[in-house]
Amino acid sequence: MSIRFGKSPARYYTYDGKQLPSVTSILTLLSKGALIPWAANCAMDKVASYVSTQSTHIFLHQWQDVFDQARTAYKQASIEAADYGTYIHTLCEYYFKGYEIESPHEQTQKLMTSFYAWCKKHNVKPIETEVVVYGDGYAGRVDLICEIDQFWYKSKDKADQKLGRRKRVIVLIDFKTGKGSYYAEWPLQTSAYRRAWDKSIACEHFDGCGKFRDSTCKKHCFDIIQYHGVLKFNKETCRVNYKDMTPTYERDLDAFMLLVKFWELVNES
Repeated sequence: MSIRFGKSPARYYTYDGKQLPSVTSILTLLSKGALIPWAANCAMDKVASYVSTQSTHIFLHQWQDVFDQARTAYKQASIEAADYGTYIHTLCEYYFKGYEIESPHEQTQKLMTSFYAWCKKHNVKPIETEVVVYGDGYAGRVDLICEIDQFWYKSKDKADQKLGRRKRVIVLIDFKTGKGSYYAEWPLQTSAYRRAWDKSIACEHFDGCGKFRDSTCKKHCFDIIQYHGVLKFNKETCRVNYKDMTPTYERDLDAFMLLVKFWELVNES
């Protein structure tokens, strides 16, 4: 990864009279090398698609039109991907409201069927969905805070192993839609969300699946986050897969906070 200089369009949240940049806006400071070959492939796909529809010779002026469209093909693909990701997010949100909506799109239906099965298998209990959180100099929207079986960890307790019991934990999950790739900025993004949740929403008296540390607390309390990761909606396999990003939490958060400081320097007026 490398740092990209210069101002860019950004999303802001208003909090306590201040404009806070979104987590995803701050992460645009990172140069995403993987997007370069993707953009090139979008251009080539556009050209190949046009050629495959032509049964006669292609004149020079026609090629010019094709090349002009190919140069911006990645923009249209990006818009379509964002719209599709929003659609998936909406279906997930409705599921946690009690609705399993069937999609007329075959790929989407396969993805959502996998998601519904994943949630039931691991006993996902939503705590909050699509909630805005505020950190030190930034803000963002978290897809899901939930209580879930810790299926990625094998208990050392023999009784748990025999009965197949899993520890219940509080997890922050960010939904991602795409093909097989996992991007280097995702651990930074989820660590930032986790820190912001713990700072702005979670209660210091509340820790671990509803257990009070201090019974004097009177407000409506939420748990602090114990684990965080990404739930990938893989468009190639039509399945969902969770990747835990907790082990490098402190390092990832430190890296993100450096980006926050850099953002303030680059965008100061």
